[in-house]
Amino acid sequence: MKHTLAVKRFVLEEFLPDVAPEELASDYDLVAGGVIDSLGLLKTMAWLEDRFELRADRIEPDPEIFRSVDAISRFIEQCEQAERAEPREQAEQGEQNEWSERREQAGRSGRNSG
Repeated sequence: MKHTLAVKRFVLEEFLPDVAPEELASDYDLVAGGVIDSLGLLKTMAWLEDRFELRADRIEPDPEIFRSVDAISRFIEQCEQAERAEPREQAEQGEQNEWSERREQAGRSGRNSG
């Protein structure tokens, strides 16, 4: 996962400053291990918004998302994929709306000309 190193650095700097990077396994349970508590969850959410420009409405305070470095990395990648797909979906929706409007106009002009 491409964000694992950045997430690991953040966790170490913010929550485990005395731990060496090689000592923190990327699948270590940060929640069960007491590394990330409710305040840490909010701090991590704010970091995700700032560092990766993730929209706040996409970040839910679900401990499962923040369970490990790997889980956080996966979440970032999922958000990025969703944001890349969003403009396509909006464009497709716009095309559908335009097509519907044209059909309605054609139906009205057909009724008006008869």
